[in-house]
Amino acid sequence: MSRYFGLSKSRLIEWRQCPKRLWLKMHRPELIETSAETEHAFQVGYEVGEVARRLHPQGVLIDAKDLGEPLRQTRDALSRSPGVPLFEATFEREGVLVRADLLLPESNGYRMVEVKAATSVKDYYLEDVAIQR
Repeated sequence: MSRYFGLSKSRLIEWRQCPKRLWLKMHRPELIETSAETEHAFQVGYEVGEVARRLHPQGVLIDAKDLGEPLRQTRDALSRSPGVPLFEATFEREGVLVRADLLLPESNGYRMVEVKAATSVKDYYLEDVAIQR
């Protein structure tokens, strides 16, 4: 797990849903209990991410545990291969960290795509996407 203590999309969403949850995650992570249902939801999310990657086989996965490395990998991929889709592209601005599920090249730049394992749009998805943007 990363030791990055700044703001991230995930932390902002966690705080909006339950401030105590974020406090526990930051200060007492050993007390967090994850239900089998939550673990299953995580697994489904990973599988949906895999499907998205298969739809763009020429894409590059930005993958590293330490958050400094994905930031560097993203910068390198954008400069070396500007026409290639990126998965988990990582950006930091003014202390807020975001990881884009999918960054697709377009004629005038990139389009960021959030991949969700759901059949309908949830209210908090709008905040999620707004933070990413």
